[in-house]
Amino acid sequence: MESVGTGQTQTLSKLLESRLNVLENSSTESLVDYWFERNTLLRIGLSDREILDQIDSFKPDLIGISSLASCMHQSFVTLARRIKERNPAIPIVAGGQHATAMSFELLRDSAGAIDLIVVGEGEIVLSEIVSSLPDFSAARKLDGVAYLDVDGNLVKNKRPNWVDLSTLALLDPHLMEHVPLPLVPVHTFGNTPTRYTDIMFSVGCHRGCPYCFSPVMRGKLRQLSESRIARQLRMLKEAGYDELVLQDDDLLKNKEFFMSLLRLFKEHGLSWQDNGGMELELLDEELVDAIIDSGCKSIYIPVNPRQLADRLPTAAAIANVRFLKSLKDAGVYTFTSGIYGVPNLEKPSETYDDLLRLRDFHIRLVAENYVDASLVFPLSALPGTPWFRAVNGNTDFEFEQNRWIGYSIFVPQVYPKALGKRRLWHEIIETQRALSEIQVTYPWFSAFPNRLSWSPESVLVEGNCSHEVFAC
Repeated sequence: MESVGTGQTQTLSKLLESRLNVLENSSTESLVDYWFERNTLLRIGLSDREILDQIDSFKPDLIGISSLASCMHQSFVTLARRIKERNPAIPIVAGGQHATAMSFELLRDSAGAIDLIVVGEGEIVLSEIVSSLPDFSAARKLDGVAYLDVDGNLVKNKRPNWVDLSTLALLDPHLMEHVPLPLVPVHTFGNTPTRYTDIMFSVGCHRGCPYCFSPVMRGKLRQLSESRIARQLRMLKEAGYDELVLQDDDLLKNKEFFMSLLRLFKEHGLSWQDNGGMELELLDEELVDAIIDSGCKSIYIPVNPRQLADRLPTAAAIANVRFLKSLKDAGVYTFTSGIYGVPNLEKPSETYDDLLRLRDFHIRLVAENYVDASLVFPLSALPGTPWFRAVNGNTDFEFEQNRWIGYSIFVPQVYPKALGKRRLWHEIIETQRALSEIQVTYPWFSAFPNRLSWSPESVLVEGNCSHEVFAC
């Protein structure tokens, strides 16, 4: 595993640029070979030494590790072991999507380094764990925790009720004063450094899409009150923040809530971007006009399957692609994504044909000026989701359940046997190449233009603008 510390920004930039050059100058087949022959992971952030030094300096009574995604399993386990080796008396607690979905695997592979897991929402449970100190054994009796007993068996206590958002403290910007402003935005639109923060004003989702873990992690949609949102925005503005990057999963279900949110952004003089993804099927002309008028700089609107049987855009999504063009034409950087390689459970051999149809759909979205860019996301069957249950043990598919990097949204993980691993990889890469030729972006697996972007002069886009071409 390669590690790049926070003090090595320029080194990281050069490393990524060199990797992009390799991608651009390598054949598709050699890139496929690279995946099956190499297993190097790049971990970005504090190095192990820096983390251990900070722990020594802080002298905590408890250490928490956020296991944000299953693809980072190896990093979690390695880090927990190194911390425990140096600090054997300090309890380590893990939480997050991966810890919730694969509690046993994370505890088992940490070999005793992780003492306790918080399952699901952790705000209240973690505070109760802290309150139990120094009697850490009492924490094992709390709702919402999991651990291994003396025989190595998983014990998972029942989960508490969903958290009442009104009981949670607002984000205190002063706690982040020590964090330096990024020299170049890394996951937001634009090249101009600005003081921004990722933030959510709601949690949960009204849908249960087959690829998504949010309903398991956060449950049904819940939102902050308008008064609490206004207080939060005042605190951020007074602390010098100018921009918000929204990560909410379900902003458009409650139209009245979303419209009030946009009004509050304007009242407090805050621009905003969306990375969490908005539901294309719920857009209408009033919402589009409000988004344009609210100071939105970029917006992510994916075209996602809603049911296990969906492999191509739904009729409702196709009917609304015209709203994507309205946003783009108004100067809002508009990007989308597709989930490629979604298997046909009844007829696996047809997966390839569906993949090509989806490729054509997204190429048209970019080439005909409906969006600025589109990301390529191969299907990842995240633990705890309907897709995981559908393919796990299904003899028509090869599912690399224990290859942790496969749980990333950027690499294939589920392979229809009728198509084969190399063929699916080949088509995924060719899809990315086709899109990279016509959109201004990082050339590979990012829809954000920045200092590694291609220049606009190098891209030629042609095509008409009739949304009627999108018939799948």
